[in-house]
Amino acid sequence: MIIKHNAQKKKIIEIAANLRKASCLNNIQIWGRVNEFLGKHDEITYSTFLNLFTLNPERDPKVSPRQCLAFIYAFTVGGERTTKLDKVFLAGQAAKLAGIVRLPKDSYEELQRMLSQATKNDFCEASAQPTFLFQDECPLEKIFLKTAFDSQQDLLGRVEAARQRFITFGLTRNFFARDDVRDLLLRKSYEIPIKLFLLDPHCESRKDRYRIESTEAALESTERATRDVISPFRDLLRKRKSLERVEAGGACLQIYLYNFPCSFAIEIIDDACRIMLYGHGKAGTESPILIFKGGTPYFDYFYGQTEWLEKLVREGAREPWKSKNIKIQRLRE
Repeated sequence: MIIKHNAQKKKIIEIAANLRKASCLNNIQIWGRVNEFLGKHDEITYSTFLNLFTLNPERDPKVSPRQCLAFIYAFTVGGERTTKLDKVFLAGQAAKLAGIVRLPKDSYEELQRMLSQATKNDFCEASAQPTFLFQDECPLEKIFLKTAFDSQQDLLGRVEAARQRFITFGLTRNFFARDDVRDLLLRKSYEIPIKLFLLDPHCESRKDRYRIESTEAALESTERATRDVISPFRDLLRKRKSLERVEAGGACLQIYLYNFPCSFAIEIIDDACRIMLYGHGKAGTESPILIFKGGTPYFDYFYGQTEWLEKLVREGAREPWKSKNIKIQRLRE
């Protein structure tokens, strides 16, 4: 059953805004939980999510009852950034939403079970993965055990909120090649400088790295890496080139390929630095993720690594790197 009138969608967007404001969740976090509920086969892109629940009510697509259920679900699970909603307020907003969409009987019963379970568990955690927070004076802001739902939502939330820069360095950065994440990068590239550094799938360092990978990985096959990672990034560059949009000063989207070994991934987002290690016999996604605060020597060390990369881009390799065939080249559309 699909909503037929824009006036109804306007009310949905108003309720969505009320829930979002009361919970302190950002759009990226809500979108992630919506897709968690919908499942892999029905998940929606970030741009579709925005059109459904945050943008002008005249814009398509329309909101389905199942998507509304998923939206309510996002506020019935807890998490590190979730403010526990007043149960009466949540139930009231959910009832309004159910009435607007005219939920079928089975969907309405599912909604009641969802609210009842949330009340019973006092808004249970969305993930069992341990996450550690630190005191203000500690240079570490947070540690995630490994790449999982919570760590990915943290990353996307930071990129969404970024106001200065986003620089990432790693093996494939294939997470950013996903359709929904590329949409986010495209939009943010008109606001801030975005730079990605990827290992060239044709270089010798690729072979060495994947001799010690424990599982099949995105760069293990040059053909697969080109198809699943490089090609989507080329598509992103072509799409941006085809659009006529106004950029903020310094805003850009630049993607580079390098040809030397990589021991850790770096993500510089404004004044925070996320680090993921590439261990022996382990996939990168199995590594703990450490987040360092800006204004500390630990942040400065990793930020200095990205400055070295950018210097190679600007000036080319000089000794002792030139004789060792160290190269970084721009990925073109």
